[in-house]
Amino acid sequence: HPGLVHLVSTVAGRLRRDVGWRDILDATFPPGSVSGAPKSSALTTIRDLGDRGYLSLALRDEFRNGPEVGPRILASGPPLTVTGGHCWFLGGEVDGEDGIRRAVRERVARGVDVIKIMATGGNMTPTLGPHESQYTRSDLHAAVDEAHAHGLKLAVHAHGPQGITDAVAVGADSIEHCTFFTADGVDADPDVLQQLAASDTALSMTAAVLPDVEPRFPA
Repeated sequence: HPGLVHLVSTVAGRLRRDVGWRDILDATFPPGSVSGAPKSSALTTIRDLGDRGYLSLALRDEFRNGPEVGPRILASGPPLTVTGGHCWFLGGEVDGEDGIRRAVRERVARGVDVIKIMATGGNMTPTLGPHESQYTRSDLHAAVDEAHAHGLKLAVHAHGPQGITDAVAVGADSIEHCTFFTADGVDADPDVLQQLAASDTALSMTAAVLPDVEPRFPA
């Protein structure tokens, strides 16, 4: 049956640290909405890109093998980020090309479905602005090369123009957000847009306003 796919979810990342998969289940899916729900429910697939402690993998496996019925989960594990970088608190801090390759292999051993890396900063962490790059193009190349060597796709979080350009250049499988934020606005380079259109990179555009937070730029 056709259904909805949630491409950028953070099932475990938005909960406190001392939780297990049952807490995630109860917090994410209200009582009665999962257990016994028909498989034709509207939300059929979640791509979880903001895990903490690999909890989303435990929930994924419970849906696959346990008595609960829920959406298919494609889990990345904790996203790769530089030390002190965007969403560092999810536990994915790693630096340098060798470190990135080791981190990818660790996630492969854990059984993830996709690899997520933070190419730029973001709005949730004050250390780097969304427009600022965290990783070099060589770093991103190491991530995509190692992911592809193990048969996995690489999802790249990128707000800033340089991060987006680097993600396209290395052949990232998807770019999350892709907002082209600069320090004081938005600047989408037409040449980069043409490269995106000609590439095999999928864009996972996101549009949301956090509670009690004013939009950074007017629509």
